[in-house]
Amino acid sequence: MSRVIQAWGGSPIEKHGGRFKLRMFMHTILLAEDSEDDVFFVTRAFSEINVPCTLQVSADGRHAIDYLKGTNQFGDRRLFPLPEFMLLDINLPQVNGLEVLEWIRRDSPLEDLPVAMFTNYNEATYMNRAYDLGADAYFVKPANSQQFNGLLKNITQTWFKCGMFPMT
Repeated sequence: MSRVIQAWGGSPIEKHGGRFKLRMFMHTILLAEDSEDDVFFVTRAFSEINVPCTLQVSADGRHAIDYLKGTNQFGDRRLFPLPEFMLLDINLPQVNGLEVLEWIRRDSPLEDLPVAMFTNYNEATYMNRAYDLGADAYFVKPANSQQFNGLLKNITQTWFKCGMFPMT
Protein backbone atom coordinates (compact mmCIF):
# COMPACT_ATOMS: atom_id res chain seq x y z
CA MET A 1 0.00 0.00 0.00
CA SER A 2 1.23 3.46 -0.82
CA ARG A 3 -0.43 6.81 -0.49
CA VAL A 4 0.33 10.50 -0.82
CA ILE A 5 -0.15 12.98 1.99
CA GLN A 6 0.11 16.67 1.15
CA ALA A 7 1.48 18.66 4.08
CA TRP A 8 2.51 22.20 3.01
CA GLY A 9 4.05 24.25 0.17
CA GLY A 10 7.58 25.63 0.12
CA SER A 11 10.61 26.79 -1.83
CA PRO A 12 13.75 24.60 -1.84
CA ILE A 13 16.97 25.18 -3.75
CA GLU A 14 17.44 23.54 -7.13
CA LYS A 15 20.69 22.88 -8.98
CA HIS A 16 20.38 24.41 -12.42
CA GLY A 17 23.26 24.11 -14.88
CA GLY A 18 25.97 24.13 -12.24
CA ARG A 19 24.29 26.93 -10.27
CA PHE A 20 21.69 26.90 -7.58
CA LYS A 21 18.38 28.72 -7.77
CA LEU A 22 15.20 28.91 -5.78
CA ARG A 23 12.31 26.82 -7.08
CA MET A 24 8.76 26.76 -5.76
CA PHE A 25 7.68 23.19 -5.12
CA MET A 26 7.13 20.67 -2.40
CA HIS A 27 9.82 18.46 -0.95
CA THR A 28 9.10 14.79 -1.49
CA ILE A 29 9.74 12.51 1.47
CA LEU A 30 9.32 8.76 1.27
CA LEU A 31 8.20 7.32 4.59
CA ALA A 32 8.53 3.54 4.75
CA GLU A 33 6.39 2.73 7.76
CA ASP A 34 3.88 -0.06 8.45
CA SER A 35 2.36 1.38 11.63
CA GLU A 36 -0.77 3.42 10.89
CA ASP A 37 -0.29 5.18 14.24
CA ASP A 38 3.25 6.28 13.35
CA VAL A 39 2.11 7.43 9.89
CA PHE A 40 -0.57 9.51 11.62
CA PHE A 41 1.97 11.03 14.04
CA VAL A 42 4.47 11.83 11.27
CA THR A 43 1.73 13.41 9.15
CA ARG A 44 0.44 15.45 12.05
CA ALA A 45 3.93 16.53 13.06
CA PHE A 46 4.77 17.72 9.54
CA SER A 47 1.53 19.69 9.41
CA GLU A 48 2.11 21.27 12.83
CA ILE A 49 5.71 22.29 12.15
CA ASN A 50 4.83 23.70 8.73
CA VAL A 51 7.14 21.48 6.68
CA PRO A 52 6.86 22.02 2.91
CA CYS A 53 6.48 18.44 1.76
CA THR A 54 4.58 15.77 0.00
CA LEU A 55 4.78 12.65 2.09
CA GLN A 56 4.72 9.42 0.11
CA VAL A 57 3.99 6.47 2.39
CA SER A 58 4.92 2.87 1.77
CA ALA A 59 3.68 0.27 4.26
CA ASP A 60 6.27 -2.40 3.45
CA GLY A 61 9.81 -2.76 2.22
CA ARG A 62 8.92 -4.32 -1.15
CA HIS A 63 6.69 -1.34 -2.03
CA ALA A 64 9.41 1.06 -0.88
CA ILE A 65 11.87 -0.53 -3.33
CA ASP A 66 9.25 -0.57 -6.11
CA TYR A 67 8.57 3.13 -5.42
CA LEU A 68 12.28 4.00 -5.63
CA LYS A 69 12.68 1.93 -8.82
CA GLY A 70 9.56 3.45 -10.36
CA THR A 71 8.15 0.02 -11.11
CA ASN A 72 4.70 -1.54 -10.89
CA GLN A 73 2.12 1.02 -9.73
CA PHE A 74 4.86 3.64 -9.13
CA GLY A 75 5.89 4.13 -12.77
CA ASP A 76 4.39 7.61 -13.18
CA ARG A 77 6.95 10.01 -11.69
CA ARG A 78 4.43 12.87 -11.81
CA LEU A 79 2.37 10.98 -9.25
CA PHE A 80 5.29 9.28 -7.50
CA PRO A 81 8.30 11.63 -7.76
CA LEU A 82 11.73 10.54 -6.59
CA PRO A 83 12.14 11.50 -2.96
CA GLU A 84 14.70 13.99 -1.73
CA PHE A 85 14.80 12.26 1.63
CA MET A 86 13.66 8.96 3.13
CA LEU A 87 12.50 8.03 6.63
CA LEU A 88 12.87 4.27 6.93
CA ASP A 89 11.54 2.02 9.67
CA ILE A 90 13.49 -1.17 10.36
CA ASN A 91 10.58 -3.46 11.21
CA LEU A 92 8.77 -3.62 7.85
CA PRO A 93 6.89 -6.56 6.33
CA GLN A 94 8.16 -8.43 3.24
CA VAL A 95 11.57 -6.68 3.10
CA ASN A 96 12.86 -5.14 6.33
CA GLY A 97 14.26 -1.62 6.50
CA LEU A 98 17.88 -2.74 6.74
CA GLU A 99 17.45 -4.76 3.55
CA VAL A 100 15.86 -1.75 1.84
CA LEU A 101 18.81 0.40 2.94
CA GLU A 102 21.27 -2.21 1.67
CA TRP A 103 19.49 -2.24 -1.71
CA ILE A 104 19.59 1.58 -1.90
CA ARG A 105 23.32 1.75 -1.17
CA ARG A 106 24.46 -1.24 -3.25
CA ASP A 107 22.04 -1.95 -6.09
CA SER A 108 20.23 1.31 -6.72
CA PRO A 109 21.03 4.37 -8.84
CA LEU A 110 19.85 6.35 -5.79
CA GLU A 111 22.85 5.51 -3.60
CA ASP A 112 23.18 9.20 -2.61
CA LEU A 113 19.58 9.47 -1.37
CA PRO A 114 19.64 10.74 2.24
CA VAL A 115 18.14 7.97 4.39
CA ALA A 116 17.35 8.32 8.07
CA MET A 117 16.35 5.26 10.01
CA PHE A 118 13.24 6.04 12.07
CA THR A 119 12.54 3.14 14.37
CA ASN A 120 11.50 1.87 17.77
CA TYR A 121 14.73 -0.15 18.08
CA ASN A 122 16.94 1.51 20.67
CA GLU A 123 19.67 -1.10 20.47
CA ALA A 124 23.29 -0.62 19.43
CA THR A 125 23.19 -3.74 17.23
CA TYR A 126 20.54 -2.25 14.93
CA MET A 127 22.08 1.22 14.98
CA ASN A 128 25.55 -0.08 14.12
CA ARG A 129 24.18 -2.27 11.33
CA ALA A 130 22.24 0.68 9.87
CA TYR A 131 25.34 2.89 9.86
CA ASP A 132 27.45 0.05 8.41
CA LEU A 133 24.93 -0.18 5.55
CA GLY A 134 25.13 3.56 4.88
CA ALA A 135 22.34 5.21 6.90
CA ASP A 136 22.77 8.97 7.13
CA ALA A 137 21.11 9.11 10.54
CA TYR A 138 19.42 6.86 13.09
CA PHE A 139 16.51 8.13 15.16
CA VAL A 140 14.51 6.31 17.81
CA LYS A 141 10.83 7.23 17.72
CA PRO A 142 9.89 9.28 20.79
CA ALA A 143 7.14 8.16 23.14
CA ASN A 144 5.06 11.36 23.19
CA SER A 145 3.78 13.70 20.50
CA GLN A 146 5.67 16.79 21.68
CA GLN A 147 9.00 14.96 21.44
CA PHE A 148 7.88 13.39 18.13
CA ASN A 149 7.19 16.87 16.68
CA GLY A 150 10.48 18.21 18.03
CA LEU A 151 12.48 15.39 16.52
CA LEU A 152 10.83 15.72 13.10
CA LYS A 153 11.34 19.49 13.20
CA ASN A 154 15.06 18.98 13.86
CA ILE A 155 15.32 16.36 11.12
CA THR A 156 13.63 18.57 8.52
CA GLN A 157 15.60 21.65 9.51
CA THR A 158 18.81 19.68 9.06
CA TRP A 159 17.89 18.19 5.69
CA PHE A 160 15.78 20.90 4.09
CA LYS A 161 16.94 24.18 5.58
CA CYS A 162 20.60 23.70 6.45
CA GLY A 163 21.85 20.83 4.32
CA MET A 164 22.77 20.80 0.64
CA PHE A 165 22.67 17.39 -0.97
CA PRO A 166 23.20 16.02 -4.49
CA MET A 167 20.18 16.28 -6.78
CA THR A 168 18.88 12.87 -7.87
